[in-house]
Amino acid sequence: MTGTLVKGTFTTHNNHAQAYRSAGSHITRLAGAGGQSISIFYPTDAQQRIQNLEFQNAAGVTLATNVDAVNVSVLGTTGIGGGQTLFVAGAVTAAAGTNMSGVANVDVYAGTTLPAIQGVAPSVVTIDGTAVTMTTGPRAIGGNLTLANGGSLTLNGQQLTVGANFTSATSAGLLTMTNPADQLTINGNADFDGTDMGNTSLTAGLLIVKGNFTTHNTHAQSFAAFGAHTTLFAGSGTQTISLYYATPGQHHFANLQVGAGSTVSMTASNVDVLGNLIQNGVLIVGSPNYLHIFGALTLNSGSSTTVTGTITKGSCTPLGGAFSGFSCP
Repeated sequence: MTGTLVKGTFTTHNNHAQAYRSAGSHITRLAGAGGQSISIFYPTDAQQRIQNLEFQNAAGVTLATNVDAVNVSVLGTTGIGGGQTLFVAGAVTAAAGTNMSGVANVDVYAGTTLPAIQGVAPSVVTIDGTAVTMTTGPRAIGGNLTLANGGSLTLNGQQLTVGANFTSATSAGLLTMTNPADQLTINGNADFDGTDMGNTSLTAGLLIVKGNFTTHNTHAQSFAAFGAHTTLFAGSGTQTISLYYATPGQHHFANLQVGAGSTVSMTASNVDVLGNLIQNGVLIVGSPNYLHIFGALTLNSGSSTTVTGTITKGSCTPLGGAFSGFSCP
C-alpha cells in the first residue's frame, strides 16, 4: 500500500501500540468534502506515528489529540484546529492560503529544516532537541519561535523573521549567528535563558528586536555577543532591556543600535556593550543602573539620550540630537 485516502474521521485506539504506523513513502491524506477530525491514542515516534501526513480539506481538519508524523504537508486552503500539538520528525510545509492558527504547537523534534509555512502560522513553532540549519531564505515564522531541550537554530547566512516572540528556553536552546549575512528579525519580545553561548555563537550578523529584551539566571552566558554582531532595537513602543547577569563576561551585547523612532529603556538592569553604540532614537538610562560602552558612542541627529544613572564610554561623537546627564565628547 502506497497511500491512505481518508474522507471521514481518522481514529486509532489503545488495543495495540502500533495499530496504525506507516513508513517509507506511504502518504496518509485527509481529503474529505466536509470537516474531518484525527484522533491518535498513542501519538509518539515509537508508536502510532504517521509517515507522510497531508491535509487537503477546504472544510477544515480538527486535531482531537496530539499527532505525531515524520513529514507534514498542508495543502490548498485547509484550516487546522483543535488546539493540539503536531509533533514532526521531518519537514513541515504549508501552502499560501492555509491556516494553522488552530494548532497550539508545531514541535519539530528530529528534523533539520525550518518549517516552511506560507499561510497563517500556528501559535508556536518549537525546535525541540534537534539542530536546524537554514539553507534558504528569506523565511518567516508567523507566530512564536521557541528553541527547547537542546534545540538549536543556525542562520547560516540567511534571513528569518519571527512574527511574534522568540524564546531560547531554559532547557538549553541555542541561537547561532556567525555569518555577516545573518539577519534575525523578532517582531515581539526576545527572551534568552538557553545554554551558555561562549564566545563563538554570536559573532556576526544583525539581530533586530521590536519588543522587550530579557535574559534570565539559568545560564550565565545565555546571551553573549562578540565581534561584529549587532543588535538593533527597532520597535514602535518603549522597549525594555533587562539583563540578569550584566557583565562583560556574561550577558552582554557586541554592538548595539537604537533605531530612529524607537525608544529603549535601560531602567531594569545594567547593560554592557563590548563594541559600539549608535543612537538614532530615544535612549533612557535610569538610576541606579549603568550603561558601559567599551567602544564608541555616536549620537546622531534626531536622537534623545537621557541618563539619570551612569554611562561610561570609550569615546563619544555628538553629531546632533539632545542629551543630558553626561558629557560628550
